[in-house]
Amino acid sequence: MGKALISLLIFILFVVTIIVPSSIHNWIELEGKASELLIAGIDFNKLYLGVIHIPSAIFIFGSLILLWISKSRDEDKVSTLERNISKNFKEADELISLQSYEVEDLKKLFSNKKNSYLQELKYLISIGTSEKELDMIIDKYTLKIYIAYEKLKNDYDYIAAILPMLGMIGTIAGLLQMFGSPTGIGGEDDFASKFSGLSVALATTLYASLLTVLLVKPASRRVETLMLNTQKNETNILIKSKLFLHRLDSQVFLEYINLTKDAEKKES
Repeated sequence: MGKALISLLIFILFVVTIIVPSSIHNWIELEGKASELLIAGIDFNKLYLGVIHIPSAIFIFGSLILLWISKSRDEDKVSTLERNISKNFKEADELISLQSYEVEDLKKLFSNKKNSYLQELKYLISIGTSEKELDMIIDKYTLKIYIAYEKLKNDYDYIAAILPMLGMIGTIAGLLQMFGSPTGIGGEDDFASKFSGLSVALATTLYASLLTVLLVKPASRRVETLMLNTQKNETNILIKSKLFLHRLDSQVFLEYINLTKDAEKKES
């Protein structure tokens, strides 16, 4: 879902949850009727338990859900890439940590056709590679996951920036309701009218701040942790791969390649 559509839906949610209840409340007061705005027996102007204001909660939580939807595919992509890379690196780490390699060891090492890193390593050795080329191929191998990490982190940072702003928009709307509501009611009714606007003003900022601190920021930090773990695994596999190149006997590898070609010819 595009950010333009998300913005439009958030605006509609703002109108429905903040503007419309306030307008109905003011119209009720102008008509000289009871000031409560009751829907299914719930007073939408009331502050429950000192912190729960229903329209503000619907606006902020609904906005967060809409913002969260916009980045869900990025998170799925990161999870898939991270699992694949971690699995491939772990398998490669277990198989290239031997002190010496015979033909049978190489058969076992490169038998897993699904491990794209090992197949890439096999190809590089067959054409004669250097440590510098190995650095480059690992960077290329992990480029997609780093791009996905950055995109997902940017999405979380975007939500962390936007959500407090939505809270401030609710605050401003609440203050405008508070000072722009009908006057001349007097007494407790006048206080209740002003208090409903103040509830919107304070509740939206409270909910937006809490969600940013307790949910969005930790999610962004989790992406940073995943990125650091990938960097650690990348460095580890790079060191192990360089050691593998130094330990590998070129004659043994050539014998393995010839056996592989013979086996492929027989199969075809």
